[in-house]
Amino acid sequence: MSRDNTAQLIDRIKDNYNSFLKKLEGKDTLYLIAKAGHIAAVKETYEILTEYYVWNNKQEVDTFLRFQNPLLTIAIAYESHRKETANKVLHEILTKAMTGDIVEKLQENPVDTLADG
Repeated sequence: MSRDNTAQLIDRIKDNYNSFLKKLEGKDTLYLIAKAGHIAAVKETYEILTEYYVWNNKQEVDTFLRFQNPLLTIAIAYESHRKETANKVLHEILTKAMTGDIVEKLQENPVDTLADG
């Protein structure tokens, strides 16, 4: 795979992120709070794509290079996925709390209680 294309994609993602941050400058507190979930999704996506993701598939790189703003394209999908996951987790907690006597356990140690199934 061409390292140049990967570098070009990473540079575009970084430019997308810097543009995103510029648009947030000067926004009031209420706006930022209202958009906090979206801002977090963009930041997390940026970190994943530039620091952790291994771009070793030429087709992936070439596909994302077709987008003017690959960061936002991926972040919107990521944000939607986070919401779906949160809904599933909430449903799981409520189901366990309503079907068994684990409310006290959930309050004391939610991580271990949920992991125990």
